[in-house]
Amino acid sequence: MKVGVISSGSPDYLIDIVTDGLIRLLGRQSVSLDYNQRGGLGGAFAHLFSGFQGPEPFDIFESEVLIASSRSAAAMRQWIRKTGKKAVAFIDGEDSDPLALHDLNEVKVYFKREYLKGRNYPEKVRPLPFAAIPEPVFERSEIKEKVFYSGSYTHPFRGEVSKTLIEIGFPPAPSRDKAAYNSSIMSSLVGISVRGNGWDTYRYWEIPYFGAAMLAQRPGIVIPGDFVDGVEVVFYDDAADMKRKLLRMVEDVNRTVKIGEAGRKASLERHLSVNRARTVLEAL
Repeated sequence: MKVGVISSGSPDYLIDIVTDGLIRLLGRQSVSLDYNQRGGLGGAFAHLFSGFQGPEPFDIFESEVLIASSRSAAAMRQWIRKTGKKAVAFIDGEDSDPLALHDLNEVKVYFKREYLKGRNYPEKVRPLPFAAIPEPVFERSEIKEKVFYSGSYTHPFRGEVSKTLIEIGFPPAPSRDKAAYNSSIMSSLVGISVRGNGWDTYRYWEIPYFGAAMLAQRPGIVIPGDFVDGVEVVFYDDAADMKRKLLRMVEDVNRTVKIGEAGRKASLERHLSVNRARTVLEAL
């Protein structure tokens, strides 16, 4: 299958995650990329993603199906006009609530990251959250830190969580480069996830991927195959609930380690970039 991907901006994490999964599933020779804006040093793609560079294996207008980000509606419509095809998956990975495409007849399926619980959506609209992109993982021989939390103040609740953590002796970690950041999660007993501008945040996926037990704010979006509360994750509802559950997790180390192991297993089985790519391809 020849798959085309259009993204007018990198990083645009949801379509970047899907693209990573497509390349791992199909090989770079089967995926043509039209990434017309790049972020980062030297115009490179987002630092999390490998295998994107190189000459395109075929013209994107030769693609049998198209996957387009919500920032790429104009380029998507050009592909539809030129090819006469409608095998298009529209990927809305933004933080926003409203649908980014008003005429759903333009596409075959619309995937939305912020697919809110309790909201009724048109039939074509389906949930598609972030997922973990495989990165190097070391075997955890010892736990060096009890708690890991790091995050910019993109939502007021992050301030509440930070204040609570400082009060109980677990201050947020300073910012650091990606390798050191990954190592900190892998060396911690518990990793804390808090929503950002949107409900979905990449930390929700990387904490269990790296093997720490995740203590996560209960998400307000639909996540197919979500982590199981009390088995693969521990959910909290407010800062006081987070404090109570965190102190119990730190005290009961054996149970917490088992939650981290189960979360890691769930991540590898259900929540990698290849899983999201399969979901999109199956819909097309």
